[in-house]
Amino acid sequence: GIFYLRQGTESSLERARGYFEEALAADSSFALAYAGLANYYIGLSDFYKPPVETMPKAEAAAAKALQFDVSLAEAHVALGTLDQEYS
Repeated sequence: GIFYLRQGTESSLERARGYFEEALAADSSFALAYAGLANYYIGLSDFYKPPVETMPKAEAAAAKALQFDVSLAEAHVALGTLDQEYS
């Protein structure tokens, strides 16, 4: 999912989301997949969807990631991005 997330196109972001959701279906405590979803929503808000629609979902996914792994850098970066860009 991260490979497609970094491409940044709307179709690649959707593909990334699919992989993150597939990972969570296999392991609902996989913190990195929740962080990936958070970053998916952040990326989606950059060009494709209004932040008011995506930011709450990004924040919820990052918080969920931190419930499972408080030291996960990707989740902290997502929350920092949300705080810096959307508050």
